[in-house]
Amino acid sequence: MSYTVYTALAVFVSLFSLVSNLFPDTLERWGVARRWIAQEGVQRQRRAPVPIIREAGAAGCSQPPLGNFVSVFGVAGNDVVVVDSQVYGRAASIKGSLTIENSTIGRSTFSAPQSCPLLNAAHLFPYAALSGSSVRVVASEIISGNIGVKEDKDVDEESLSVLEGRGCGVLVPDYGFGSLEGDLKVLVDGVSDLEPTISVALHRAAPPKLVFKLSSSVVGSSMTQVAYIDGGALGQVRLIGMSLPGGPANQKLNPGSTLLVNVFGTGTIELRDLDTSMVTYPHKVLWNFFEAEHVVLDSIDFFGTVLAKGGVTVRDSRVVGGVFALGGVEVRGGAVKGPGFDGCMPVKGLAPLKEIQRQKRDLGEDKRVTVTVTVTETKWATPTI
Repeated sequence: MSYTVYTALAVFVSLFSLVSNLFPDTLERWGVARRWIAQEGVQRQRRAPVPIIREAGAAGCSQPPLGNFVSVFGVAGNDVVVVDSQVYGRAASIKGSLTIENSTIGRSTFSAPQSCPLLNAAHLFPYAALSGSSVRVVASEIISGNIGVKEDKDVDEESLSVLEGRGCGVLVPDYGFGSLEGDLKVLVDGVSDLEPTISVALHRAAPPKLVFKLSSSVVGSSMTQVAYIDGGALGQVRLIGMSLPGGPANQKLNPGSTLLVNVFGTGTIELRDLDTSMVTYPHKVLWNFFEAEHVVLDSIDFFGTVLAKGGVTVRDSRVVGGVFALGGVEVRGGAVKGPGFDGCMPVKGLAPLKEIQRQKRDLGEDKRVTVTVTVTETKWATPTI
């Protein structure tokens, strides 16, 4: 009798494990697997998925996608530290210091390095690195632009020589740091206010996998999809996947679509050993850590742009996108490379272009140039001035 009971129990456990991995939605509706997804932290009314249709170039999408201030940079934060790393776009600290050691800034801002006289002649954004406070540069290369600093500057001779070799220098910028900070707040709050349009599920079969359940209408269309996930669950998984209704969890995002992921959870969210390569088009994906005090990306390749209310540390990792935080940003032994985010951002209230336009600085007779030049091929947003 006991043998029969044990056999029946073993069969039940096996069937339950199989069903929980193949049909997690059914178990969620029964309340069995809800703790694996931990959606209780989202304080907003849940509703059935309703895709936000945004045709490419429609009036509902911000242009440029992250606004005229944030889109200019590859990394921006209240204070920024870049050590033994590469930031392929521009870098900016808003109120704190900007520290660059044994690193490269701005390598892929343009398809080829540009001198500052050429940037001025083409009326293009003239700074590769900006600080609203102080800057310290040691044994580093600043490419395609000046260093702009409001207060104290400490640039070693080696770095300054490379900078001046391209006709650039260290200048006091006429730049709206307040608008940069304001747009970051608008983006963090605006994205977190969007209603969810798709759900997520945690598949417990090894390796643990978090799956975005895309709408079937995503294929062949341009749309913005919004998901909410728990930071604690995200820190436990090893693979990010996507699925269509009734299909396997290996669907790829359509290149014309946008995925905005709101990650809730306070404290520190640390991500390591996480494979996000299924996010095939990282320039269409944005991760918004709208509650965390700190986000740590440790020894991973992270696909998509990172937006954070707190601070961000990129440690021995590569971010394919950008890193923007209202707190500090540290990039140590890693890389932040393009392409930058160019999906549809349905958020209102970003600063207009006129706030970034300003009078052209008089460079003096020794740096005046008389040339006709067009610099059009850029990998990061480059406003005219």
